[in-house]
Amino acid sequence: MCGGGGDIIDAITDPVTIVAAVAAGFLAPGPGFSIGAALLAGGSVAATAALAPTPDLPSLTVGSDQVTQGRNVTVRQPVAPWKVCYGTARVGGIYVHLASTGSNEYLHAFAVFTCHEINAFSKLFLDDTVLTFGTSPFTNSGNDSNGIGRFTVSSGDFHNSDGSAIRVKTHLGTSTQAADADGVSDLTEWTTNHRLRGRAYNYIRYRFDADTFPNGLPNMSVEIQGKKVFDPRNSSTAFSNNPALCIRDFLTDTSFGLKITSAEINDSATHHGGFAYAAARCEDTINSNNRYECNGIFDLSQSPKQILDQLLTSCSGKLIYQNGKFNLYVGFYNAPTITLTNQDFIEPIQMVTKLGRKDIFNRVAGTFYDSSNKFIVQEFDPIASNQYKTEDNNEEITADVEFSMTTSSTKARELALIELLKARQQIVMSCTTSLKQGLQLQCGDFVNVTNSRLGFTNKPFEVQEWNLSSSDVEGAPQLVCTMVLRETDPNVYTNSVLSNINTSKEISTDPNPDSSLSAANTATAPSALTLTNLTGGEVEAVWTLTTNISQIQLEFKLSTDTNYTEQLMAGHNRRFTIKGLTAGQTYNFRVKSINSVGTSSSYATANITL
Repeated sequence: MCGGGGDIIDAITDPVTIVAAVAAGFLAPGPGFSIGAALLAGGSVAATAALAPTPDLPSLTVGSDQVTQGRNVTVRQPVAPWKVCYGTARVGGIYVHLASTGSNEYLHAFAVFTCHEINAFSKLFLDDTVLTFGTSPFTNSGNDSNGIGRFTVSSGDFHNSDGSAIRVKTHLGTSTQAADADGVSDLTEWTTNHRLRGRAYNYIRYRFDADTFPNGLPNMSVEIQGKKVFDPRNSSTAFSNNPALCIRDFLTDTSFGLKITSAEINDSATHHGGFAYAAARCEDTINSNNRYECNGIFDLSQSPKQILDQLLTSCSGKLIYQNGKFNLYVGFYNAPTITLTNQDFIEPIQMVTKLGRKDIFNRVAGTFYDSSNKFIVQEFDPIASNQYKTEDNNEEITADVEFSMTTSSTKARELALIELLKARQQIVMSCTTSLKQGLQLQCGDFVNVTNSRLGFTNKPFEVQEWNLSSSDVEGAPQLVCTMVLRETDPNVYTNSVLSNINTSKEISTDPNPDSSLSAANTATAPSALTLTNLTGGEVEAVWTLTTNISQIQLEFKLSTDTNYTEQLMAGHNRRFTIKGLTAGQTYNFRVKSINSVGTSSSYATANITL
């Protein structure tokens, strides 16, 4: 069961689509008690509005330069939030000190980029010029007394006659880093105490030259390999863009994260909610690349749930707190090991078979940060389904998304396709089950449902809410499990689907049939109508019908008559005896089925002479 004191983070509403998971209430007031959890979902539809309130989608301006500027511009501000980088990203910094020397000949600029140690500085962006550290013309001209390299430009833009136009030094933000030796030497106010430990920064000395800097100080940003993260699979700490490891790091970081202890993290490599298991799934091969990658930045002015939202969108992930631990389910289908059958359901099932207009979409459009184009925000080619548009009365319904931790167009389109295909699975069940099966499930698990009345046979659902509560069963209080289940398609996350987007978005038939029940506008006809003369003016009619039906209508008449006499009965009947017939006469019999909405089938017919 779920447990623990304190508050679980509210269910996240992400820019991808509609999230309507109910936030977990650990001790809900009312006639009974309730202990439960709901999905914290970034990049997933959690439940239908018919069963839980749906938050409004945030507005999103796509393709705007202002979006990029917030990430890729270095500014000077008296107060500014710290930034965090996971994976590889371009980031602008905050000038923490600017000073001039030599009668304003030199400008000394110290810019902090992250509030944590990073793995490496890869590139320097000055206006539209990109300089790669260690690659000509941007090479190390010699180390300072602390062993920190001095990078200068030997040709091209930002090069003057003696190569002194710019001098760049980088500091990774280690816990032991010393103050920059040249800064201490060149600036009286920069002392050995100005170490900026735990802060990744660079120190650039600009030498004024009207030809080199015709527009003044250039806009500066850097490409970095971000934070080193712990991997529970081998207990190592190293740079990685694995989303599961990045999410785990944010949860546990004691400086800027949520300070969750390792005892509250499910690090299992076999449990489907374990972070080690999730990390392995992120490294599965899809389209010759890792299944999921996390590359991007965020600042600490955002709430924890906004930050987790962004991280979760990179892996179509869901985060829950249950059994005293955080569990992470990345976008991956795990075959169910539990099947709920008729006898497991204690109370009537509430079911929504089709979501409303505001909860579905047939087109996904949005943005990502393109690593092949200087990490500038770009719109990916929308995923638009003609098939689903037809199903939605030919109305184009678009979900606008922002994959802020994704830097590949291919990966952005894969994530968008996942959301599109998941959205078309619209059956949502609210059910109450016995403890025997219910206690074996938790949010994020997949479960099969077999229910003859609904026509489900091993139909897979995802557990989106789970609660342990009390209920009156036959007049006595009893512990039960209440759950919200949403149907799922096992094929969504497969390589065959994600590698062929143009075909997959036009899937015309549901690979996961909704129900074996007949459609409302059709009724299965009886067959093999057999008549037996029981003597004494009695005839027994027997027929075959393999599906559940609401009613059966048996009709008979003399062969010479025009109108039939009708006998209506419950749908479970497969035989009936007609009495009071006349010997020596020929009778016509026919039988049909009628479904719950009044639709009749065709007839099965037979004749008999008494």
